[in-house]
Order: sequence, then structure tokens, then C-alpha cells
Amino acid sequence: MERIRTFDNLRKICLKSFEWRHRDLSSNVEPTVFFSIITKFNLYVTLIAIIISLFVIKISDDLVNAILTFTSIFATLIIPVLILVYDKFAKDPNSHLTDIERKSQGALERLRLFKAFTNRYIFVTLENIILSVLIIVLILIYKTFLTDFFSYNVFDYKFDIEWKVESMKIFWHILLEMILKIIFLTLLLKFIYFLFFSIGAIGDFFISVLNEDNNSC
Repeated sequence: MERIRTFDNLRKICLKSFEWRHRDLSSNVEPTVFFSIITKFNLYVTLIAIIISLFVIKISDDLVNAILTFTSIFATLIIPVLILVYDKFAKDPNSHLTDIERKSQGALERLRLFKAFTNRYIFVTLENIILSVLIIVLILIYKTFLTDFFSYNVFDYKFDIEWKVESMKIFWHILLEMILKIIFLTLLLKFIYFLFFSIGAIGDFFISVLNEDNNSC
């Protein structure tokens, strides 16, 4: 029996998304991009998440419900959009040209840019769908098991150098709450960034194509 490839496929999506986010699409040379978890972007996002978790005392239920609604709608509606984008990707944008025109340098460059920008948009958006699902799962866990998940304030407690069982329980409980909050905020910040990145990728593609058309006029 063939083993389930779900996690392997999700890993490939994240690898491809990382690769296309770090590519210079204006270059014809395909660079070698090595995946790394420890990047400046991840460090900045994690640092911002830690700062927010420390100084934002409470995240209201209304905001959590709004995030749940938005991520749910995004994950549901973006998939048909990706199918439409892939349908365009499978077609030749130069199909309206003659055979000789298709072999021209301009037509080949347009085809390369079209494929490159489509790849970037598809894989970054797919990774964003994964992030949105993880955010939804964390919110559902919070609403089911951790009703005070976002109301903990670490500054309400004082560090006690004397070892006590009860103090250690409180310490580990607060630490777990803080870690979960940081993970949630990190995922949310990455989701927002990738959302704007995808919009920027579309705008970048339109600008490139429109500039090329204007130059050819």
C-alpha cells in the first residue's frame, strides 16, 4: 500500500513557496535557493510576536472571532481562484501569435515571466492557505480548551526563587500559554505578510507586462 503523502506534499508546497519568494524573476538564470527556517524574516516576525504577547494584555473575543471568520473565508474562496489561475497557467499566453512570433525573444520572455509570476503566486498562496488552516485550528483549540488563552499577563506574576510545587505549576502553565500565544501571533503575522506578498506579486506581474506592451508600441 502506498504511504500517505499528505505531509510530504505540504512540505513541498512550503519549499516551493520559499524558493519562489526568494527568486529574482527579472533574471533568466535560475538560482539555487536553499530552504532555511532561520531567516531574517522569521526572526523579525517571531520577535514582533513575542513583543505583542508580552505587552498586549488581552486580545478580545470579537477580534479572535473576526480573525476566525476572515481566515475561514480566505481558505474557502481562494481555492477556486487558484484553480482559475492554474487554468490560465496551463494555457499559452502567446497562443494568439503566429508560429514565427512565438519564437521571438519578446514572446519567449513574456512566456517566461508569465510562468514565473504564476508559480510564485500559486505556491505562496498555497502556503498561506496552510497558515490559515493552522490559525483556525489554534482558535478552535482556544475556544474549546483554553478560555483564558489570550487574557494572561506575565507581568501580573512575580518570580519566586523559593522552589514550590504550586509555583512551578503556575510557571509552566504561564510558559505554555505564552508559547501558544507567540505561535498563534507568528502564524497570523506571516499570514498577513503572505497575503500582501501575493497581492504584490500580481501587481508586479501587471507592471512588467504593461511596461513591456508600452515599450513595444
